[in-house]
Amino acid sequence: MSKRTTAQRGFTLIELMVTMAIMSVVIGGSIAGFITFQSRQQVVEVGKTVQQLVRTAQGKARVRETPTNASCNGSAGARLQGYRITFASNVSVIYALCGADGSIRGGGSLAQVEVYREDIAGVTYAAGSPSSIDFYTLYRGLDYTSGTKRIQYSSTDGVVVYFDVTAGGAISEVTVN
Repeated sequence: MSKRTTAQRGFTLIELMVTMAIMSVVIGGSIAGFITFQSRQQVVEVGKTVQQLVRTAQGKARVRETPTNASCNGSAGARLQGYRITFASNVSVIYALCGADGSIRGGGSLAQVEVYREDIAGVTYAAGSPSSIDFYTLYRGLDYTSGTKRIQYSSTDGVVVYFDVTAGGAISEVTVN
């Protein structure tokens, strides 16, 4: 009588455990990579948003886009003198600068009329970066002559983005370090 041996098919418990361990390592690495990518994209997006706000403030000053606020409507000699954009870790704000002609050169005061506010979260505004940049209307001439200013933000995991605004008003592209 001959004995028939049946072939056993399937995987052993050890083979399944090794496969699961390898899959866990691969999935864990993928999740960590995705979180790093997401953090990097967040800080890049903030850099591009703030860069666009700077371009908006510059454009509004060039075309003398006057807000409908009473302090900019020409009463008592007050009119649009330019735009200021301020920077912080949690918000960037565009202000219209309104006052009498010559108020900036003559040391007079200007009213700041808030035009636009952009809330920013998840990044840190770099120490040493300017707190604001002013763009003045063209009929007054160019008052922005203080050299290149670097606007820089960073994420908690060390991703840094920046762009430069030159004295002539040129705005560079956002750079990621």
